[in-house]
Amino acid sequence: SPRATPRAATSAAATPLGTPRGTPRATTPTPRGTSKANTPRATTSRPTTPRDKSPRAAALSVASAAAARLGVAFKHSDEEEGREFAIFRLHLSFDEKVKRLEFEVEWGGEQPAAGAVKPGGAAAVRSLHKGDRIVEINGKRTSGKGRDELLPALKERPLLLKVDRSAEVVGGEEPHLELSLPIGGVSAQVMGFDVEWRGELPVVVSVKPQSKAFLAGLLDNDAIVRVDDREVATSTRPALEAALQGAQTVAIWRRPLGMDATAPWHP
Repeated sequence: SPRATPRAATSAAATPLGTPRGTPRATTPTPRGTSKANTPRATTSRPTTPRDKSPRAAALSVASAAAARLGVAFKHSDEEEGREFAIFRLHLSFDEKVKRLEFEVEWGGEQPAAGAVKPGGAAAVRSLHKGDRIVEINGKRTSGKGRDELLPALKERPLLLKVDRSAEVVGGEEPHLELSLPIGGVSAQVMGFDVEWRGELPVVVSVKPQSKAFLAGLLDNDAIVRVDDREVATSTRPALEAALQGAQTVAIWRRPLGMDATAPWHP
């Protein structure tokens, strides 16, 4: 037909890959960068999570993966005693009034670690334990760095140490570490933080840098469980604020690395 020839030519010109109509698909190679519409579905299947894994087991698995990404080795479990361990992050702040940190530093590993900690000293008051790994010194990562490079930074003031602790996980389906932190007998407003309820517990939010709360080691998302010796889990906001007024210590729960720290608490 006279019309067939120009239509065929137009069709060929409009096909940049030059594949004529009617060519069997099996013999036509797929050029790089073309659509994946014909890719077998099996190659894009999503990973699945075992349904028999409890929330606690899943949380510990996530925490272990986070520790692995950090390149640290720690004891995950003690099968004989039925204990489980995870990694928890702590912040220790020292202002210009602190002349000595009062703990020894062990320099043998990939990261420096706390050695002997003087009882009642500046580091002990801030909850530093022997074996805690120092991961940051005033914002400087410590991995792979030696004594000569890091020791001068420990003499800076103000000083913020970020340390990781391998600790036993407690709390059933709410894995956490409990810490008792000194707050110095002032109110939450003077301390420099706010509180909101997430689930069944009041949670620390909006910690102001260099505030008393910051210096005490409180972090956003810490759950408050006791003020001095008073349980506050079921307290109202006015009752909690009254309890904090003049209190000396606050007991908090902190989730391990790798968990969603902002999730509601349901102990």
